Amino acid sequence: MLEDLGEAEAILEALKDVFEEGVVVTPDLAGAATTEEFGDKVCKKQAKYAVAK
Repeated sequence: MLEDLGEAEAILEALKDVFEEGVVVTPDLAGAATTEEFGDKVCKKQAKYAVAK
């Protein structure tokens, strides 16, 4: 569904950015961020990619 809406690529790129930065990391990946903090960071990055289209 996200591919049909044209959002899949933006979300994948946002996830890559957040993981590569390594700043907002959840405890399952040896970090201290909450799921909400991680999600917020991904959403902010996704918005950057969505606008760039």
